[in-house]
Amino acid sequence: MSRLTIITVCLNEVETIEKTMQSVLSQTFQDFEWIIVDGLSTDGTLEIIKKYAHRIDIMISEKDNGVYDAMNKGIARAKSEYIYFLNGGDFIVSENTLEKIFSRKLYGDIVYGDIIAFDSLGRQTLMKMPSKITKHFHFKKTLPHQSTLIKKSLFDLVGHYDINYKIASDYYFTMKAIFKYHCSTQYIDEVFAVFGRGGLSENVSLREKEKKRIQQKVFTLSQIIACKILNQLILLKFFLKQKLVRLINL
Repeated sequence: MSRLTIITVCLNEVETIEKTMQSVLSQTFQDFEWIIVDGLSTDGTLEIIKKYAHRIDIMISEKDNGVYDAMNKGIARAKSEYIYFLNGGDFIVSENTLEKIFSRKLYGDIVYGDIIAFDSLGRQTLMKMPSKITKHFHFKKTLPHQSTLIKKSLFDLVGHYDINYKIASDYYFTMKAIFKYHCSTQYIDEVFAVFGRGGLSENVSLREKEKKRIQQKVFTLSQIIACKILNQLILLKFFLKQKLVRLINL
């Protein structure tokens, strides 16, 4: 059995899919199976994927009910210890990234690291993840799937992604896994991947609406209130610090 299943979900990614694929194929660590789930692309994406058919273990191209439905199809066919989602347009940061990750002793049900985001102008931002996942962190943010490995057994325990959420089902999954099922987490101080901001994930209104519904399912009312109070205290601390700096510089 391979140690890792890489799942690549894509739909009409003709401009970026090859970079995604090359970042996988160039890895010095090759103990993985690779599943590609395409949503019936019509822009030439499939033609690019077929160029590498000999390196793909499972290829699915069919209509789906959104990105999480496609991701679930990959999960259902995965046979490895860990699952890693690297979707069309994302790419692994360097050719020895997976080797550095798997050279460590991995024990977490969820293993996560840092990630680089870039915007439409090509500007890059390093997103550092905390060494410990607290309720407060997950109240405001989530673990990017491009920098997260999840044990297949955890999906068997918690369930697959809920397709009733269009944008925040991975947020719901990690919330349940960590705070309801008390799974173990492991931080690795490495940058896993690079992803572009934009697309469905940038629909702020929908994201916040779904996150609120999820928080009400996973957290108690007192936990939600405590997280909100802590957020206000952090903002106040930041404001006072900035004001102090300005006063010192007068």
